[in-house]
Amino acid sequence: MITLAASTEIQPGQVLGALGSGGAALACTLLLIAGCKGKGSIEFSRVPAAGVGYVAGLLYMMAGAGIWTAPGSVSASVSQSLQGGWVGDVGPAAAPLCLVILVYGFKLSPGFSGVCGIVAATAFHVAGGIWSVPEAIASGFLNNALGVH
Repeated sequence: MITLAASTEIQPGQVLGALGSGGAALACTLLLIAGCKGKGSIEFSRVPAAGVGYVAGLLYMMAGAGIWTAPGSVSASVSQSLQGGWVGDVGPAAAPLCLVILVYGFKLSPGFSGVCGIVAATAFHVAGGIWSVPEAIASGFLNNALGVH
């Protein structure tokens, strides 16, 4: 007699199995695209799209290699160009504040809100201060629940 037994115990940090940060970033990106298109059973309005975009941006930072570094590079470049003096003294915290105003203050499409969320992950990280609190909470959850760092 052959007995096949699978472990029913969930390993810490592997609720969905061994995703890896790149795999989690890919899955979150697909979720964002599906939700912004709204053609299937997932449909996002602008605020949830920004939230999923933010998580996707965090996962891109955690993956830190290959294609996942592009959004962070773009966001960092935009933040640095704003601080260059062409609009006066602009500190790093201005970028996340402007992104929040964009998402909550204007009627954006879910797709553009998602892009704002992706950019916000890097902008919040660079700004520090109170802006880094959502990153710490979300990163802690992602690390503990999904095992991505």
